[in-house]
Order: sequence, then C-alpha cells, then structure tokens
Amino acid sequence: LHQAKTFANRFMKFTALLSALAVSVSGKTAGCGQSKPKNGKQTFQNQNHNREFWLHVPSGYDKDTPTPVVVLFHGWGYSGKEWYSGGGWGAVSAAPAADKHNFILVAPTGLDDPKLGGNCDNGGGYCSWNGGGTTGSPGPEGPTCNYNKQKDDLCYRDTCPDGCKDICSWTTCNDDTTMVHALVDKIEDELCVDTSRLYVGGESNGGVMTWQMGTDSRAARFAAFVATIGLPHHGFNFLPSIVPMPIMGIWGSSDRTIPHGNNNAEYTESQDGWYYTTARTITKDWSAAHGCNTKSSPSKYATSFDGDSGLACTAYSEECSTGTAAPVVDCRFTGGHVVKSFVPELMWEFFSLHTRQLEHAQLAYNRSAWGGVTNSSTALH
Repeated sequence: LHQAKTFANRFMKFTALLSALAVSVSGKTAGCGQSKPKNGKQTFQNQNHNREFWLHVPSGYDKDTPTPVVVLFHGWGYSGKEWYSGGGWGAVSAAPAADKHNFILVAPTGLDDPKLGGNCDNGGGYCSWNGGGTTGSPGPEGPTCNYNKQKDDLCYRDTCPDGCKDICSWTTCNDDTTMVHALVDKIEDELCVDTSRLYVGGESNGGVMTWQMGTDSRAARFAAFVATIGLPHHGFNFLPSIVPMPIMGIWGSSDRTIPHGNNNAEYTESQDGWYYTTARTITKDWSAAHGCNTKSSPSKYATSFDGDSGLACTAYSEECSTGTAAPVVDCRFTGGHVVKSFVPELMWEFFSLHTRQLEHAQLAYNRSAWGGVTNSSTALH
C-alpha cells in the first residue's frame, strides 16, 4: 500500500511536470527578443555557491528564433573552458560545431574543494561532478573502489559536511542536477530557446554526470544525451526515469581510466582501482527499459563517422516498444581515455535526430518486472 501511494504521488508530480513542460514547448521562452549576452565565462548563484559556466551563442543566432541548447560537462579537474575552447583529456572545442549547426553551447564548471586547490581552467584543479555514485560509496553493491589500490583522500569536505563514508569518494557532494536545471532556467530567461531540443553531454567525470542526468526524475526536460568515456560506478547503473530517453555512449577500446569492460561482465575495474558498470551492461539495461529485445546480439548502428579512429556503433534496436529506433547506442573507438576530434560533430548528429515529444513520454517504473532499478534519490519539483 505504501509503495502504491508513493507511486501515485510521484505519478501526479510527474504529470504536473509534463504539463508545465508542454506549455513551455508550445511557446517562446522569456529570453526571446532580448539582446544576447556576451560569449565567454559567466557566473550565477545557486545553492549558496558562485557557479561558473562558459557560454557560446552561435554566430547565426536570431534573438526571435527558438534555438537548441547543448549542455556539456567537463572531465575531472578541468572547467567548462575545455568544451568552449578545447583542451583537457584531448577534448576539442564544441564552439565550431555550435556555429555550424546553430545551437547554443553551455559548458558549466563543477565545484572543487579549497583544500585541494589548483586552477581548473588550465586543467590543474579538482573541479568535479556529483553523479553515478562518485560520492555514494559504499553503494548497493558495496564499495565503489578497491581499498587495496585507492589510498588518496579525495573527500570534498567543503560540500560533504558530514564527511565521506570511505576512501572511494572523489567528487563534490553538491546537488549538481538541481544546479543544471537552474542554469537551463537562466539560459531560457536570457536567450530564445527551443525547449523541445535541450541536450546533455559530457566526458569522463562529465560523462558519468550525463548518465546521472538521464536517471534524475526531471529528465523529461531533455531530448537526448551523449556520454563520452564515462560510466556510472558499479551499483549505480540506475535506469532512465522516462522513456523514450535516447542516449549514446562513446568509449575507447584501450581506456584504463574508465574502461568499457568485458561485454559479458556486469562491472569492471580501472587501473587505479575504481569499479564501474560496463558499457554493455548499462546500454543493455537501458535498451530493455525501452522494451527492446536484448536477448540477441546488438546490431550495427550507422553514423557519419564510422571508421574514424576505428569507430563502430551498435544498438539493440529490435522490437522496441517505444517505437523509437535504436534509442540507446554503444560506440567504441580505437584509443584510450581521450575525446576524439569528431566527438562534437558525432554528438550533434545524434542529438539532431531527437526532439522531446512530451506527449509520448512514459514513466519507466514498470521495469521492476524485469529487475530494473530507477534512481529515486532525487525528488520531482
């Protein structure tokens, strides 16, 4: 009875959220008609923190025409500058793709910790994202790292006031999903945004954060996700909060920092001792959440970049009950823990295929029938 009431309450809140979003999709945002802000580093206040983000408004932007928005998360130790102008883990600037395809690029910077120091804009800091179990150890499947390998104290005590439960915590404890939604609110207030085409992506720790955003109960706001060289920790492979939830994962075949793992294993261990969900496990589980047939091997998923650095993509695209072809894509390239130069263009190619059709969005709570787990750590607002 308690579970039934809980579900009913969440469903009512979810319905209210969809209704509010549908109104937003049907009209222009408050920023339409306003002069565009300057490109570069911007700041705003959220949760008692001064938050930074890097903004690139495309050269072809029209203040009266609703424009897509792409939010990209940086890797651990860097800032939004890496997506704005390039650098960090071999990442490249997404600004040229924004100009070419006319989307607004928003690259926020995660929080660091005063005791760790460093400069994130030049890649020498500890700016990070809280998601996918980075501060949740021990989790549902136990510790998220190997105690025999991980010895560094990386607890961000500035935002983890109660401390960390074990040595496996390695990012801020801030509620970053809420911050992201506040940031998107700000962008919609200041720029003319197409709210049916809001997208999220990230690399490394930012890729972990991307998976987190898709499991959050407010994910209906976004149309698609792309996670590059990032996976949630073992025990934190939660499922999409709604379906359809299109997502593409991109991983390097020789990545030892966040390895994609064996296709027959549930989790893998990085060279420095962290446990991550394997790429095949999470793409298979997310495909099953979409009602796709995952009993057979995944089929080829074609992109314009097939063969570049050995890129090859697959998807479980058969018998998907959502009616969406290949909503969950698994891409592998030849290389390690780097972002290849074609990634911004590949991201946009995938994003451009998907528009949030709110009337078709469904709650994904029926997954308990096949043993799936949703992320109930965040509340609907």
